[in-house]
This record gives sequence, structure tokens and C-alpha cells, in this order.
Amino acid sequence: MDRARGVELLARVKAMDPMIEIIAMTDKQDLELALDLMRGGAFECLTSPALPWQIVSCVGRGLERRRQALSERAYYDLIERTVYRRTLELNTLFYELEEAYRQTLWALGSALESRDIDTNAHSIRVMMYSRALAQAMGFTGNRLQDLEFGVFLHDIGKIGVPDEILHTPGKLPEEWWVKMREHPRRGRYLLAGIQFLEGSVDIVYCHHERWDGGGYPRGLRRDQIPLGARIFAVGDALDAITSDRPYRAAQTYQRARAEILTNSGTQFDPAVVAFFREFSESDWKKLRTEAEELAYSIERRKLACLKD
Repeated sequence: MDRARGVELLARVKAMDPMIEIIAMTDKQDLELALDLMRGGAFECLTSPALPWQIVSCVGRGLERRRQALSERAYYDLIERTVYRRTLELNTLFYELEEAYRQTLWALGSALESRDIDTNAHSIRVMMYSRALAQAMGFTGNRLQDLEFGVFLHDIGKIGVPDEILHTPGKLPEEWWVKMREHPRRGRYLLAGIQFLEGSVDIVYCHHERWDGGGYPRGLRRDQIPLGARIFAVGDALDAITSDRPYRAAQTYQRARAEILTNSGTQFDPAVVAFFREFSESDWKKLRTEAEELAYSIERRKLACLKD
């Protein structure tokens, strides 16, 4: 056949099975065709007339090369399957570990809510609001998870606050207020040394700091306050204003929005408030619904465990 048809045929056969070893035979005068076929993937190119022993030897080498190639492919396929299986196993293990962490958090949160009935899924709602803000600000992966855990456990230090203080409506006497203000330090102490919560402790410790330095327990100002705690402050205020309290009924989202914008630069970080501006009332309603569904799911799980 002519040169073009020979090269085209070789290309079509190699496309069908790249591991086929092709032996070509050309006229000894047609060196250009032989070179084209070798460039196209021919295993070897014999010149006509070829001796029988040359043909047998060439076929033997081609078969041996194909056998090696098939063995290598089988080996790499085995490696791929093994890696894929191990990846699935590791992903499952990681998911189970992460789920165990979350179940531990729900248990810690439940311990707090069993003492402070006014919280009533407050921690979950604030977690949802803060997470949405953090995602808008570029939080991902472990950084986002640390924020979620810290926000959910922000009031864990109240476990050590006496019931008479915790359940007193309205303004607390000064001596009781001093004890209440200790709960961020107590929360930090409770979580210290728990490895998977190391990135969350600062939020628990600093969740009552204010942008203008008027917060507690350390009176931090501006960027001295961890960013997660500054995000929490906006999410917490949003939930506090839009939820019922012993001293007042829940306010509207618009009222909460106006108050947060007004206190930008005093109580709240202006950069966080700038992202909060982009949240609509429908966004808030959706997040609140998701939070209440999660709280209900956790409660059902707890009741199921009690029945067992």
C-alpha cells in the first residue's frame, strides 16, 4: 500500500488498542515510510525480503513486550483499585470521626441547655448565622469547622454558674454580675486540652469582647479580638434581638438589622457588618428554619437514647 494509507492504518489500529505491537515490512528503498511508521508507533520495521528467522525473532520480541505491558497495566490497575478502596475507607473513617466530634458537641450543648432553658436552640441558631457570615468572608475547611464548634460552645462556661444567677430575669446585682462575667474564662478552662477543639477555644474565650474595647473578660479592641469572635458577635446579636427574652418579646429582622448597622464600629467589627448587609430577611428565615430543624433532630435523638 502507499505511504499515507500505511500510516493511517497503523494509527487506526493503535487507536483500537494502544498495546498492540505492530510489525511493519517495507521495501528497503523506502526509508522515509519506515521512519514514518516507527514514529507512528510501530514496534519494528523489517525490510523486504526478510529471512524467516528475522521474522520469528521480531514476533517473539513483540509478544514479550506486549506481555510485559499487559503485566504492568494489571499491576497499575491493582494499585488504582487498592488506592481507591483505601481512600473510601479513610473517607468513611474521617466521616465517622467527624460525626463523633459533632455528637460530643451536641452532648455538651445539651448539658448547658438543661440548665438554661432560655437558650432553647440559641447556640445552634447563632452557629448557623455565624457560619453563613464566615462562608461569605471566605472561611472553608478546618477554619470554618473551628468557628462552628466555637460558636456552638460559646456559653459552655455557664455550666459553672449557679442556678440562682443563671435563672434570674432582668439586671443582675453587681456581685452576681461579676460571677457571670467569669463564664468565658471558665469555658476556656473546660475546653483547654481537647485537641479537636483547639481552634475553637479563642471564640469561647473572647465572645463577649467588643470592637471598641468595652467588652470582657480582657477588654480587647479591634483586631486584638479573634475574627471568629467578631463574626460571632454579629450572629449572636441577630439571634438575641429576634428571639423572645424574659424581659421582652422577639423583635423583627429589620429591627435587628438596624441595630447591628447602628452599632458598627462600636460593638461590632465594621468589616463583618459589611458582609452582614448582604444578608436579606429571606436568608435569615431560611437559616433559622434549618437551625430549628437541626435542634429538633438532636432532641429526637436524645429522647430515642433515653427510651433505649
